[in-house]
Amino acid sequence: MALTSEGLDGLIQRLRRIETDLVPALAAAVYQRAQRVMTASRPEVPVRNRWGGTLRASGMVLPPEITGAQIAVTFGYGGAAARYAAAVHENPRAGHTGGVSPSGHKYTAWSEVGKYHFLSDPMKEVMATYPADMAATVRDILQRHTRP
Repeated sequence: MALTSEGLDGLIQRLRRIETDLVPALAAAVYQRAQRVMTASRPEVPVRNRWGGTLRASGMVLPPEITGAQIAVTFGYGGAAARYAAAVHENPRAGHTGGVSPSGHKYTAWSEVGKYHFLSDPMKEVMATYPADMAATVRDILQRHTRP
């Protein structure tokens, strides 16, 4: 079977249409995945007893940024609570101190709920199916473009 210039032109056009559909579809899939991570993490975010939820309320997912074939989605916690977020994310006692330090001193402020790794643990869970889900997205797009 020979590939004519007309056939090659058609193939190139089809590949361009696939590329046009593929990047936005993958960007939407990555954005939805980030939203799932944030939804799963929200109940695990430590909440300080006196300042009531600044860290939890700071959760955000920004729209995808597409540069060529690169897709980036920024998500997480921080804002006004950025220092607190960094401190409690890596503290295994976060949300479990009862307001008392390991040496027995009472804290003036502490997390009454939540846990450490409040973002990374849900991310690991949600991302476990990432390769298969992205492959399915690509497969769906390719199938749409191979139908006559």
